[in-house]
Amino acid sequence: MKLQVGMNIRQLRHRQGITQEKLAEKLGTTPQAVSRWESEVGYPDIELLPHIADAFGVSLDELFGKDAREKEAKIQFYLKEFKRLGSLGEQEKRFALMREALEQFPLDHRILLKYGWAKAPMVESDASYGSIIAICNRVLDDNPADELRYDALSLLGMMCRTMGKTEEAIAVANRLPKLPLCREMDLLCAYDNRSDEFTRQLQEITETCTHMLGYICIGWSTWHRGDRETIPLLQKAIALYELVFDDGNFGFHHSDVALQYKKMGDCHLRLGELETAIACFGQFFMHVRAFDNLPEEQSYTAALVNRLVYRKSGTSKGYQGTMLAHNLPEFRHERYDPIRNDERFRRMLQ
Repeated sequence: MKLQVGMNIRQLRHRQGITQEKLAEKLGTTPQAVSRWESEVGYPDIELLPHIADAFGVSLDELFGKDAREKEAKIQFYLKEFKRLGSLGEQEKRFALMREALEQFPLDHRILLKYGWAKAPMVESDASYGSIIAICNRVLDDNPADELRYDALSLLGMMCRTMGKTEEAIAVANRLPKLPLCREMDLLCAYDNRSDEFTRQLQEITETCTHMLGYICIGWSTWHRGDRETIPLLQKAIALYELVFDDGNFGFHHSDVALQYKKMGDCHLRLGELETAIACFGQFFMHVRAFDNLPEEQSYTAALVNRLVYRKSGTSKGYQGTMLAHNLPEFRHERYDPIRNDERFRRMLQ
């Protein structure tokens, strides 16, 4: 029976995002030797096999191809369950899941990063933040595939921001590609502009940019403007969503539009413009309920996005239950007392 150690080394290396140079460095050999193994021109010395297995965090049986499929299937189960629990806002369950996964696969970069993302909302001390930063640096030092590197940099940047390390966060952000130098734009340039792939890619960019610009408007209104200046910015953000989703089928973005109406209603309330505030809160609750009632999967239908599909399993949120239940407690605050007894407002809360 022909040995396929070289092919298995190549598959393990690609799966974990390790370059031939990095593997050679770990093993004290040359990249050319690794290339020969993977091309099955030659085989590693038998004394080196345990070290190769250790470098990948696998057993010798797995290095020889035994049980590799079962292991990868288990990893895929954890990754899919991580995503599912994120879509439900089950943060504690997601963290417990990835802690279990890390015990079984401590060297898998995918598991390491998902563990870091799951742990991030649960930590309360600099020491815990530091452990997540160590995970990011470990993945980055091992030089994995681009997708994992960018995921590690994104998590690392979030940890630096959370810890108030502004300069470090800026340095991390500068290691990521600039906005025009991204997969979406390169794919758009690569596809034939008469193809379905081009149209779909253009629509994905349209949806993503709408989402980003909507939040940029919120950012400007939150950080740099008073209420009177904030209101037009939020109106522009809502108008942008209405332009793209012009048939009212906002899908996932019902949550975005709801947030903008909520902020605008708060502005009018502080200005004493109670009628307008009530109207904004009415729109807020309408979009919140529309978001909560979305099916597991729904196609967008507006002309600018009609090749796209919303899938609930592909989203993540920081709370359990519905968006309505998550937001209702805030309306008990005394700042809403000026409209508390208005029948229209009372019906919204029911």
